Amino acid sequence: MNILHITAQKPCSTGSGVYLAKLAESMSLLQGVDRQGILAGVYADDIPDLRKALAPATLYPVVFDSPDLPFHIFGMSDVMPYPSSQYKSMTPEQYDAFTDAFLFFADKAVQDLNPDVIICHHLYLLTAVIRKNFPEIPVFGFCHNTDLTQFQAHDLAHDLILSQIPELDGFFSLHDEQKNRIARVFSVPENKIHVVGAGYDADIFNTRRTEQPDRQADSVFRMIFAGKLSRAKGVPCLLRALQTVFAQKPELEVSLTLTGGTGSPDEYAEIKSLADACPCPVTFTGPVYGRKLADLYRAHDCFILPSLNEGLPLCVIEALACGLRVIMTDLPGIRPWLEAHIKDAPISYVPVDQDPDQLQRHLADTIMNQAEMPRCSSEIDLSSLTWEALAQRIYEML
Repeated sequence: MNILHITAQKPCSTGSGVYLAKLAESMSLLQGVDRQGILAGVYADDIPDLRKALAPATLYPVVFDSPDLPFHIFGMSDVMPYPSSQYKSMTPEQYDAFTDAFLFFADKAVQDLNPDVIICHHLYLLTAVIRKNFPEIPVFGFCHNTDLTQFQAHDLAHDLILSQIPELDGFFSLHDEQKNRIARVFSVPENKIHVVGAGYDADIFNTRRTEQPDRQADSVFRMIFAGKLSRAKGVPCLLRALQTVFAQKPELEVSLTLTGGTGSPDEYAEIKSLADACPCPVTFTGPVYGRKLADLYRAHDCFILPSLNEGLPLCVIEALACGLRVIMTDLPGIRPWLEAHIKDAPISYVPVDQDPDQLQRHLADTIMNQAEMPRCSSEIDLSSLTWEALAQRIYEML
């Protein structure tokens, strides 16, 4: 089987980009998969590293900030961890250039690869364009949650998207709540939607120590966040919650590491100001990936994700695999999936409230409770959630 993977964004960046790259990498190991290609939006200086990272798949790069596409990559979130444009601001000229460029390279990929199936990431504009223009090839679509949010936020290409997305040969969703949402938004029969969840790299994310020393044997409660440093990920709310923590329990010893890229300069300025005013140490590492990220996890006690919107966060699974406890917001669909697939996971769920002050109080209470608990010592069985297991399940559905 030959498989063409498609995304309008950068692969290997953000949750959906990592998902695409790891899925393709794991599928290359499956008996029955012969050749793979990846069609993606990139910048010119990304291409050498992506060709190396995505091997043995063939990269078909659609280059933005170029003469044909003189604007940034369009992001499924309005704030991305790299320079990006917003779909809600796409002009007619940009729309034509975007669709023309992707169709040109999609034609080239189809001619070179002769794919038996196309897997598109995000149930949005590019997936609709691919479905319409390649009716003879089975096309499956992955939902990553931001696509549904984007579709419902404004009217860009609604007629095209509503006419073509339901014509996909199948859908992959992260959890049951998302499956139900896909069915409602696009009037798709539920038997076309397969809940497949997410995966992680067990060779990298585990409790084995590598470069970093073991967690220090002191009384400091070390928390780490990994993701886009933005309001949507709840980072400002987290920093304000820490102020509440120390107002109530100044004797606690807590530190926070913020790992990830930045998007909006205004949002980063707010986060940096709050961090400077925070009564506990806050460390910014910038983007960290792979083994270095796993080493960072293992040097901490707790992973914290106060996000306001998620599909199924890979970082939570990776942190659990490294032996951390987790504090995260109780977003729709995520908790039931995690409880069904990861037995006895040490996760504390924070109620999500539309009132930012209330969410801040919930976070502060949970942090104070977790800071006084003993360190997590037991390992969790995550063998069914590896990328290899996920790739096998998806391959059997194609």
